[in-house]
Amino acid sequence: MPFISATANRKKLTVTYVDNKGAITIRTGGSRAWRNNNMGDMEYGAEAKANGAIGTDGRFAIYPDEATGRAAEKASLIDNYGNKSITDAISDLTPDKENNLAKYLATVKKITGLDLSRKVASLKTAEMNSLLDAIKQLEGWKEGTETTPKKVTATKKNKDGEIISYQLEGSSTFISKADAVQMAEDGEIYAVVVEPKKGDAYLRAFPDASTGDNFDSIAV
Repeated sequence: MPFISATANRKKLTVTYVDNKGAITIRTGGSRAWRNNNMGDMEYGAEAKANGAIGTDGRFAIYPDEATGRAAEKASLIDNYGNKSITDAISDLTPDKENNLAKYLATVKKITGLDLSRKVASLKTAEMNSLLDAIKQLEGWKEGTETTPKKVTATKKNKDGEIISYQLEGSSTFISKADAVQMAEDGEIYAVVVEPKKGDAYLRAFPDASTGDNFDSIAV
């Protein structure tokens, strides 16, 4: 299913994607470009949204898949730098303060074999693909891990009102709180593990936006 929204957690190096049926996929580790499906590390804004971005990590755009991110990179190059040379386009997109520009350009030439004085709009399909492949490599595309944690759909409480078990999507049975906490720590449940100073650890709905959002509302 296509992803329709995404949010990033820079501290944990994760991007959480949600598809049109509410299913969740989390990308962890790897490079920022891979987590965001943004091979050229394009910044988020009106252009990125027009080219399919579904979120931002605070600076760069997040795309629903690699193909959309690649198409957005190509569109940006043609629309903004079509009448400029490859050198000028890369110099603008990759300033010296962020990369060694001379080395970057030399590597692009080595990978693609292109004359970097050519205008971007003059590139044929195969040549453009070669340039895009070089950008992807130079921006450090590196895959991490991808998980599909389950949501909590119902909870049960004891006579004291404490949640003691959790039901997960796709299952009709309940698992113990201890098992649920372990699964959440392993990334198998979409929830935050809370470890109070006193008492056992428990789950809180994710993202951790409310101190009262502890799955009480779905107790059966």
